[in-house]
Amino acid sequence: MHTFFSCPFAQEVWKLIPLRQVVHLATDINFKQALVEFRTAVCLPPSGIATTVLPWVLWAIWSTRNLHVFENQILSPMETATKALNLGREWNNAQQQIQLIGEESDTYIKKIDRKQCHGSATLESITTPLVAEAIALRSGLLSALELEHHKLKAFSDNLTLIRAINNDMQVKEIFGIVKDIQRISSVFVEISFSHLYRSLNVEADRLAKLSLFSSRVCDPSMD
Repeated sequence: MHTFFSCPFAQEVWKLIPLRQVVHLATDINFKQALVEFRTAVCLPPSGIATTVLPWVLWAIWSTRNLHVFENQILSPMETATKALNLGREWNNAQQQIQLIGEESDTYIKKIDRKQCHGSATLESITTPLVAEAIALRSGLLSALELEHHKLKAFSDNLTLIRAINNDMQVKEIFGIVKDIQRISSVFVEISFSHLYRSLNVEADRLAKLSLFSSRVCDPSMD
């Protein structure tokens, strides 16, 4: 709570975010209550961010902190706020520009209140199924924040990915993506990552394999 909202640096960052309406937080408020308060916090036009900017600001502040702690790099509040706005703008733009070739993966997110949301996307230049699964899960978490879901159960049929996220092992191939997932997870009020047997995820597995096969058939370099 202190890192994201109360410390002088975070307060300076928030002052630079062009919110339509300033959000005032009580000194004794907890993180869950803060998320509720910021639920409808949107930026003024022409920021290019149509939905809540909260996840992007939190992510930018957290990334800036990690750069300072682990790499001794210092970003100013202005640089951090600009990064947050750019991330939010890029995310909004990306939702309108889904590419239709390459490796497909699928992520499955279940809200704690038993409602479910399901989605898939097709991406270019994905090196392995493991990387595809990791990127899909990361995108799913960001989508959940965008939809204001703050209590989640996330499932994947890739046991290696789940073990890496839960700190049971390190995998060089997806190390950076897993770190992103863990940092994004810190924004949620409640979240868990569990392995889902492939036999229970047949449809997503079939679509992913079909997409991969189709991209290879259509790729002239494969001739």
